[in-house]
Amino acid sequence: MRLGQLICNMATVAKGPIPGATWDVEDDELLDAIRTQLEQLKAGRSSESPMIDPVDRVLS
Repeated sequence: MRLGQLICNMATVAKGPIPGATWDVEDDELLDAIRTQLEQLKAGRSSESPMIDPVDRVLS
């Protein structure tokens, strides 16, 4: 994923799927969206099962 794609995706998480979300999102809204995504990733991962690499998932 390229940096611009990441910013656009996080702007959509922060503002919702509205026209202009990328242009209208504020820095603090982006940071909140990123923190939320990281918390969700951590919560979905148990300490007993290692994270599966996306490439391995596709190849298996």
